[in-house]
Amino acid sequence: MQHAKDYMTSTTTQAELEELLLGVVQQSGSDGLGPAWVRDNIEVIYHFLEDELDPHLICNALGLCE
Repeated sequence: MQHAKDYMTSTTTQAELEELLLGVVQQSGSDGLGPAWVRDNIEVIYHFLEDELDPHLICNALGLCE
């Protein structure tokens, strides 16, 4: 998620963030998170990052952090 947050600072569009996250979930091999999940939640994720919420908080909420 920190990578996503850093990516956002360069005026990233929602579509660009979605593409980034699709790559992340595909690499993670997570059972619960896949392309459909990203597409269903991209607007919320984008606004969380845009509003400068802690990327670690988002990562933990999504179950992607160790």
